Amino acid sequence: MARRRRLLPFVLLGLALVLAAGGATVYWAVHRVPEFYVRALAHRPAEERQASEAVVRKTTALASDLRKKSHSWQAVFTADQINGWLAVDLPENHPHVLPPSIHDPRVDIQPRLFTVAAKYDGALGSTVLSLEIDLFLPADPPDTIAIRIKKLRAGSLPIGMNKIIDAVARAAKESDWILQWRQLNGDPVAYLTRPPDPDDPTASMHIDKIELRAGEVFLSGHTGDAK
Repeated sequence: MARRRRLLPFVLLGLALVLAAGGATVYWAVHRVPEFYVRALAHRPAEERQASEAVVRKTTALASDLRKKSHSWQAVFTADQINGWLAVDLPENHPHVLPPSIHDPRVDIQPRLFTVAAKYDGALGSTVLSLEIDLFLPADPPDTIAIRIKKLRAGSLPIGMNKIIDAVARAAKESDWILQWRQLNGDPVAYLTRPPDPDDPTASMHIDKIELRAGEVFLSGHTGDAK
């Protein structure tokens, strides 16, 4: 009995060490920051503003192309340009798009992988949330964009995707887009189809290609009958 009593403190100490190590591992995982996010935040303000202005010019030109009848169009947006827009134009001209708990979003673009990360301030502290998706055009139905939701993390710790799925559903409803959910190798895939709208000057827009490349996203399509 005496030996058992002497052993008990060592068992409790070992258990405490295991719990402490596990807690440290979880803490490190939750507070781990993606490397691309660190690099993106290090860009100089002048470079970010220049990149943001490039996005505004491109989107303005693209909007003009989409209003032309029987016209082919294409556009390329780099990750640096998108990050410049997120750093400058988003907070200056669209400050209420993101909830107060989420700020400083940045993106990374690789072949078949689009990652967006942002700082999140919650009741239990701060972390960096990151979401990995793929974008592609399915064969059916036509004029549909598919968003494959691959991973959602807090730091490097995987978390549930229910809030992302709910956010996609809410955004589709507010934009009057038709939403269908499917699965691809266990990943949820949102199929978004824009309903016809004869009053929309861009209603005849068709996207022919979406391609995620190293550091950029390529878009091409046509309006009317042009291809």
